[in-house]
Amino acid sequence: MERTANLERALVTNRVIAMAIGIVMARTGRTEQQAHLWLTEASQRTNRKMLALAEGIVHTGSLEL
Repeated sequence: MERTANLERALVTNRVIAMAIGIVMARTGRTEQQAHLWLTEASQRTNRKMLALAEGIVHTGSLEL
């Protein structure tokens, strides 16, 4: 039961991060790898989890951190 919940949570997390990467790609012209690196670096720079940043990007459409 717990394993199933963890897998479902991981799938949702992955989907949100992937959507954010797509938004970064569309807005900035970066490749998928470059967009992922941008999101990773933004996470480190702002001391926020990548999922939290990705959720903000997906919900607002803004890359302003």
